[in-house]
Order: sequence, then C-alpha cells, then structure tokens
Amino acid sequence: MAATWCDELFFGGARGGGKSDYLLNDYAQDIDRYGKHWQGILFRRSYPELSSLVLRSHRLWSSTGAEWKEAKHQWQFPNGAILRFRHIDRDIDARHYQGHQYPWIGFDELTNWATPIAYNELKACRRWADAEISTKRVRASGNPGGPGHQWVKSWFIDYASSGYKPIQDSESKWWRMFIPSRVADNQILLQNDPNYINTLRGIGSKELVRAWLEGDWSAITGAYFDGFAATKDGKPWHVIEPFQIPSYWPRFCAYDHGFASPFCNLWFAVSDGTVPFVPKDSLVVYRELYGAEGPNVGVRYTISQIADAILSVELPDERMEYRRADPSIFKFEGGPSLAEEFARFKVVFSRADNNRIAGWGQVRPS
Repeated sequence: MAATWCDELFFGGARGGGKSDYLLNDYAQDIDRYGKHWQGILFRRSYPELSSLVLRSHRLWSSTGAEWKEAKHQWQFPNGAILRFRHIDRDIDARHYQGHQYPWIGFDELTNWATPIAYNELKACRRWADAEISTKRVRASGNPGGPGHQWVKSWFIDYASSGYKPIQDSESKWWRMFIPSRVADNQILLQNDPNYINTLRGIGSKELVRAWLEGDWSAITGAYFDGFAATKDGKPWHVIEPFQIPSYWPRFCAYDHGFASPFCNLWFAVSDGTVPFVPKDSLVVYRELYGAEGPNVGVRYTISQIADAILSVELPDERMEYRRADPSIFKFEGGPSLAEEFARFKVVFSRADNNRIAGWGQVRPS
C-alpha cells in the first residue's frame, strides 16, 4: 500500500491501473488506527464523475459495518471515521472549504483540473487539531491528457519520470512522489476483461494509446513531434539515463526569454557517434534551466539574475560553441536591448532563426 510517510503521492498513468481502489484503500489504511479522528474528503471535478467511485466504495465497504449516508454523500464507519465525497467544479469553489480540517484528502483524476489553484488551496486543509496524527496526507490519481496534464506532469512527473523517487519541496518541506500505474498491474481487471488492452489499442489516436495503455506522459495529442516517446518497446528512446558526455563533443545553448512567463535555457551536445546508444549527429539535451514558479508563471528574474543562474550551473571547463536566443531580446525599445544587457553580465547571445516551420522540418525525422 502507499507510503503513509509521504505528504503528497500521485498514482497515475495507464487507464485501468486500479486508481480508484488505490484511493479508497489508501484512506482505509488508518480507519482502525485513528477512529473518529480519521476524517477524509475525496474530490472529483463534478459530482456525476463521483458515481463510479461511490459504486466501487459500496463493493468494498458494504459488508464491513460501515454506513453510506446518501444525503450527506459520505461513508461513516462504526468507530466514527468518515470519508466524504465532494466535487470542485471551479477553482473559486475551493474557498468554501477554508477553515475545514482533514487528515486525509484525495483527488481522483487530478488532470481534469486545468490549473493547480484548487488543489493547492485545498492542501491547506490537511491538518487536524483534535489529536496527534502522524500520517496526515494528500493523495491523487490521474491519467495523461486532460486540461491539467502539464501542471500535474510538472509537479509530479518531470523530476522522476520513472517514479518511486521522493522529493522534498523547498518551501512547504512536504515530501511528494509519483507512482506509475500500469494496466498489467491490475490483474483482476485483466482476468474479468481479457480484451481490455486490445480495446485501448483500438481507440484510434496513437498518442492516446501511448498515454492510456503505456502511461506515457510525453504523449500529447496534437503535438507536432508526435513521435516523441520516453521509451519504445520498453527501452529508453528519447529520454535516456545520464552519461558522461565526451569533452570534445560540440556544445551550444538555446534560450527563450520570459519574465511574467517562464524563461528557459537548454544546453545541447552534438554526438559524434562514439557513444553506442547515441546516434551520430543526435542533439543531446543534457541540462535545463527553467524559470517558473508555477504552470506558465515566471519567476520574474532580472537579466542579471538570469545570467547568474545560467553561468552558475556551467562547469569551469565547459565551453559553448555559441548561444542562440529568441530574436525578441535583440529589439531596441528606447534603451539597450535585452541581449546587450545579457552581454554586460558575460552571457553573449546571437540571434536565432525563429521560423518554426523550417525549424520543425529540420528537427523532425523524415
């Protein structure tokens, strides 16, 4: 079962991976331990979407002595523990729960929320003043895709796409972790519906097949590079384990400016074919500096701060062949351009060609 020491845990990936059972059983772990103090609340985006969870909970708990209170939409257990089923349709609805306290909070299909606003506000309700509870936690589940795909991926997936690696948030000091779900792990489903995997394969969109069958968070419907995949046939493909890049490989940087929106600086090395698993002339992105404090929200760094951040992560003997940047930073608007400001702080950019169609054609394989 889930690690109760982890403040935030996201279980997600393939459809049919047992996410509903995960949420319900995670809550159930501490019913006997805390009794009436074990108060939980489980959210979905709309109330009709809760119906499958409610149905599943009846199958799990109807014979346990627990009582379903239809008017209150909650389970009440003999020792006083309660799990409430609620919905949050709009971000502003989360404010209705200000002042509430719950040691267990759950979110089903987290990617259905377009922004993290409601999720973050409701996390503040994870507390309990009436007794000492050492396993207070937030739990969530979801599939790739949906309006909230990017922020969920950014918060839970990007730092450890294979999962099982806890990370501590520098501000809240909470630990969070991603646990991948796979159809193959749900043996009960496959026994009762052995054709389910073939059903997913037949949904039409190859991106959705990768997302829903393989739990691939890099598969985005409508993306120009629709062939991008972290793995292929179970092996690393476009995302590989770190390796020692030969010092003689040419290196360069690409920069996209942002202030209110995020900035991004990528470091590339060009393979000469001497590393067996990296084809000749491949571009290897070996470092990223992404200035964001939330989905599409920049850190508002000054030019000197961005330049310092770029130079601070480069090694003393790391030589860039060149640095390219979005042409917008070379514009003169009544004073020195942003490119000139960067040059003052020892980060010298040359103008990139931002003709996207031509650029995409060069990167996309024929």
